[in-house]
Amino acid sequence: RRIPNPGYFEEANPVATIKPIGAVAIEILANEKGIHFDSIMIGNNIEEADEYAKNVFQPKQVAEKSNDKEETKKASKEERLKALNEGGIGGMIEYYTGEAQDFLSEFMEASPEIFAAVGITTILLLGTLCFKLLGGSTTVGDDDSALHK
Repeated sequence: RRIPNPGYFEEANPVATIKPIGAVAIEILANEKGIHFDSIMIGNNIEEADEYAKNVFQPKQVAEKSNDKEETKKASKEERLKALNEGGIGGMIEYYTGEAQDFLSEFMEASPEIFAAVGITTILLLGTLCFKLLGGSTTVGDDDSALHK
C-alpha cells in the first residue's frame, strides 16, 4: 500500500539542477575493527567516476574479499585443529569433514568444469547403485517360481 506524499517529485536530470557544493560531510561509524575509509572521489563527471571505480575501488574490493576469505579459512582450520587435539570421535569428524570441505571448495574454484563432471558422475553412480540395491527391474525368467504358483 502506498501512502500519499504530496511533496514527492522526481527530477529528470538532477545533475543539471544541482547547486554548487560548498561542503561535504562524511559520517564515520566505528566498529570493532576500528575506523577505516578511503577512495573518496568528489566530481561531476560520471565517466571519470566510473573509471575511478574501475581502477581503484574494484581491485581493492577483490583484494579485501580475498583477504577476508583467507582469514576465515585460517580461523576455521584452527578451530578444527583444536577440536581434533581435544580428542574424541566428534573432534575427528569435525576436523576431517572440514578438511574435505576445504579441499572440495579449492578444487571447485580451480577447475569448476572438472568438479561438475565428477559431481554428475558421482550422482549417476550412486543413483544406479541405489536403484540396483533397492530392487530395480528384473528380467523375465529370473524368478520362475513366481510364475508357477
